[in-house]
Amino acid sequence: MYQNTTRFLKEYLPGKGRGYSIGIFCLVITIVATTSIPLYIEDAINILSSANEKLTQEQSSVLIHSALCILGLGVLLCIARVLSRILIFIQGRIIEADVRQDLFSAVVNMPMDVLAKYQSGDLISRGTNDVTSVRVMISMGILHSINSSLMLIFCLYYMFSISARLTLICLIPLPLIILGTRMLSKRMMIAGRESQTQLGTLSETTRELFRAHTLLTIFPVFNLLIEKFNKDNDLYRSRAERLLSIRVLMMIMVASILSLGLFILLHFGGPEAIETERLGEDGFNIGAFTAFSLFLGVIQGPLRAIGFLFPLLQRGEICLTRIYEVRDAEKNAKDIEEKRPIKNTTDLQTQKSTPLIEIRDLNFSYDDNDNNFKLQVPSLKIIEGKKYGIFGHTGCGKTTLFNLLCANLRSSGLFYQGTPYESITTEALNRTFSIVPQENRHFSKTINENIHLVTDNNDNNSQFKTNFDTAYEISQLQGDVEQFNDGLDTLLGEHGINLSGGQKQRLSILRALIKSRNIVLMDDFVSAVDHKTENKIIDGLYSKLKNETMIMISHRISALIQCDEILIMENGKIIEQGSHEELLSKNEIYRKTFEHQTLEKQIEGEL
Repeated sequence: MYQNTTRFLKEYLPGKGRGYSIGIFCLVITIVATTSIPLYIEDAINILSSANEKLTQEQSSVLIHSALCILGLGVLLCIARVLSRILIFIQGRIIEADVRQDLFSAVVNMPMDVLAKYQSGDLISRGTNDVTSVRVMISMGILHSINSSLMLIFCLYYMFSISARLTLICLIPLPLIILGTRMLSKRMMIAGRESQTQLGTLSETTRELFRAHTLLTIFPVFNLLIEKFNKDNDLYRSRAERLLSIRVLMMIMVASILSLGLFILLHFGGPEAIETERLGEDGFNIGAFTAFSLFLGVIQGPLRAIGFLFPLLQRGEICLTRIYEVRDAEKNAKDIEEKRPIKNTTDLQTQKSTPLIEIRDLNFSYDDNDNNFKLQVPSLKIIEGKKYGIFGHTGCGKTTLFNLLCANLRSSGLFYQGTPYESITTEALNRTFSIVPQENRHFSKTINENIHLVTDNNDNNSQFKTNFDTAYEISQLQGDVEQFNDGLDTLLGEHGINLSGGQKQRLSILRALIKSRNIVLMDDFVSAVDHKTENKIIDGLYSKLKNETMIMISHRISALIQCDEILIMENGKIIEQGSHEELLSKNEIYRKTFEHQTLEKQIEGEL
């Protein structure tokens, strides 16, 4: 039933034995001290009940000895209990850090096509809430399971030594606890899984709204979005309340059944103790009754822990299922990568006539293809050293082709230097390409730190690498940076919020150019800059990167004019290809778009 918990314990417990051993040793001392105190109380009560008007010297010394022992055991109990929890919980924190690190590594190393199946908010929820629940499970689970087991053993031993008959009678309600817990645990598992899933959905909704806070202030959609948030929040609340109600019901059930044990003790043990005391006989007297009642009270704690332990294990198993789902997805992808024979593209031995990239009968569609989109490219050759442009309207498949070329998406039908992409690891292909994606992502550090992310990980085996000064000049970012008070040490803020759209785009170009590569791919790379800056960037790319292979996607035909070959895409197909002059003469849509954009450019220049 708890397969993932078993897997988790086998994976993370080894190496933590020393810390847990010391913590468990302190826990044993706590249990010994707790179960020894009632015995001294029994002796003290027996002395007090047997004394006449005045205690004898011997009785006084025994009473003082019992009191000192109780005091000493109480101090020892406090120290050992604190140490046991610190030592056991510290190991839980260490395991929590390890689990979170492993999950983070799995997400970071996951291929793009696999990662796209998960929502960002849900992954954040798995890395925070789920991992925290696992830490609580391992910490409190080990503590309560060992404490409850040993406490039950010690208490039952002393209770049987006092009165075996009364112990058996008081334990009659125990099967009811086991039966009720088993029934409620199944419902708790379902409720817990629904609650954690909805928490992931709520985290994603929250993340989206935080990222769209600027839109909320501009467009009158605040109430609509808050209504969506409230709906997800209310659904999570209702599912969390359902889970909590089952847990509370279990706790009430355990407490109620345990109260029957106290009733049985009073009903059967009370009269027996009174009668034994009246006759002045040894056996189940007032002292024994008091000790037995104390042990019965102590034993209720471990039994109540069942009502806490089961929900804890259930929630932990659910969270581990969600964590291992992500890790297994990454592991499966990694296994596929390891089976690819080509680990480095420099090992490929090809003839000069072999295209750098070739497409043969490429057919690709997304798994959740609701709009029936399909990319079909029967044949395409990318020759080394040439510049290629891709043009087409929104949704025609340009970015999909871009992601397939740079191996962000995987499909058969692509070849690098005559070798199928399926035979080359994604890491090797990533070292080959330097890309400017359509969505510009930057970290909330300085501009310099964003740049060093690339320079610190450059591959010296690649054919091309642009020096910083040249790349800085091509990107046309230098003028903007010089206006910042801190220059390249300017903090960008979250998602580069301190930069304009054009500045973000130019920083992406700079970062792509200083990376070692064999091919440069750029997707809609000048859409956010003005035409004057666009011309400078384009001229710089063509003049400074003359011998490099480049594939550029743009809605602006002016960015593609100097390309050796331009591909026109429509509905997932390449419908036309040729130079700029050839396309002007044989494709009317291309010609009209170019004329329209040229007119816009002229008007912008006049303004």
